[in-house]
Amino acid sequence: MANSENGPALSVTNLSTWYGNKQVLAKVNIHLARSEVVCVLGHNGAGKSTLLKASFGLVKSWTGAIAVNGAACNSVTPLQMIGAGVAYVAQGNRVFSELTVDENLDVCMMGLTRELRRTRILNVYETFAVLHRRRLARAGNLSGGEKQLLALACALIKQPQILLLDEPSLGLAQSNAVKAFEQLRKARADYNLSILLVEHRVRDALAISDRAYILRHGEVAFEAPCTAVTDVELKRYYL
Repeated sequence: MANSENGPALSVTNLSTWYGNKQVLAKVNIHLARSEVVCVLGHNGAGKSTLLKASFGLVKSWTGAIAVNGAACNSVTPLQMIGAGVAYVAQGNRVFSELTVDENLDVCMMGLTRELRRTRILNVYETFAVLHRRRLARAGNLSGGEKQLLALACALIKQPQILLLDEPSLGLAQSNAVKAFEQLRKARADYNLSILLVEHRVRDALAISDRAYILRHGEVAFEAPCTAVTDVELKRYYL
């Protein structure tokens, strides 16, 4: 897939998906501009995670169109999306528990030179100081918040242009969630990322995002800049 200077970082057009005979998304249209953060809100079962998975090629049964940096994807696979500069962080602290923090980061860069791997690890530690302090600890011994940051760091160390992020605060206490969002804000600036964020903590998601979509029953029910998302709109479509 060749990159183009034209068009948004990511666009999803008339995306419909199915799990078996059950339709999950129905003609969803979203776009993510370059260096923009867009949050996707909605009740459980609204199709938020499916949207990210389909955009990354993890859901096979779909129709519509997906384009990255203006280049249309005729068929989307995870390998194709990684090659196009897209990274996906699933919910649930997906790390290698038996490996140290250093080793988790290193294994994400297989094929790169030792010097380049060392440089990228140092850059990641500048963004995530807490991980630097825990660099020799086994990932299985980290707190939930630290595991979540490590999963994010493993995605960022590949230096993607686009990050699909599913529920980064899931299972975190409020204090740790606040820290996680602060790190995400810093990562956006440090890596000039375009981020499509699924998050159940509405206020936190709106605080770090530029625009918001609300899904209901697999359809886009509402779209607006985050500054225009009022309590009235949230109660009408979501809360």
